[in-house]
Amino acid sequence: MEQGSNSRPTESRTGNVWGLPLAMWVLVAALLLTLLLTPMVMRAMEFGVRWMQGAEAPKTEAAAPVNWPTPPATYVAETPAAEAPGLVATTRPLPTPTPIPLPAWEEMSYLTTIKFTDSVVVQAERTTALPWQLGNVVTDRLLLKAVGQVQIGVNLKQISNIEVDGDSIRFVLPKPEVISVELLPDQSQIYDSAQVIFLSQYAGLEKDALEQSRQLLKENVANNESMMDMAQKMARLQLADFLRQTGFDTVEITFR
Repeated sequence: MEQGSNSRPTESRTGNVWGLPLAMWVLVAALLLTLLLTPMVMRAMEFGVRWMQGAEAPKTEAAAPVNWPTPPATYVAETPAAEAPGLVATTRPLPTPTPIPLPAWEEMSYLTTIKFTDSVVVQAERTTALPWQLGNVVTDRLLLKAVGQVQIGVNLKQISNIEVDGDSIRFVLPKPEVISVELLPDQSQIYDSAQVIFLSQYAGLEKDALEQSRQLLKENVANNESMMDMAQKMARLQLADFLRQTGFDTVEITFR
């Protein structure tokens, strides 16, 4: 009897805690666990959704065009367009180059290429015929040193055979010559003079001596080959430089 009465209170403690059935406690624990886990599950789901959205390949946007510097304008040959039916193709004429005007040769006269000072010594005499067939006697004598300025050049009015081909020109020039001889009285001097009294005809003798000096200076220079060659080279250089300044590139000059 005592053993049976002692076993009942033990069964009631295992099957009923704090007056509630065990099943009720299980339900309460499940609800509490659900309440605790629900926010965590929702956050995990939200994170998963965001991760899946972020894993998608982003759409590539078109790159903005780069503003490169504009290259300078260059000439581009025109290509003929396709001929339309019934139209006749025409060619555009090429522009005709403007010819280079020739110098006014007739207005240039002489071209001086060399100018220098030279001197000569001359002797002028005058004679008088004596009566009674005594012959001639020297009445006046003059020894003079004359100094003059000599100019050598070419006569541009005698240019011939002019040929122009675009920017090239060729022509024939006369050979250089003595253009002028200008005596310099201030630098000239009389070395000696002699007169015969009563027979003297000295008047004008100095003038004759100066003219003789002028002619002698001209002959000496004209017969000087090295001087004339130098004058020819200078004429070629001066004319070629002048014509290149007017637009010609090639200048051919022949001397005759």
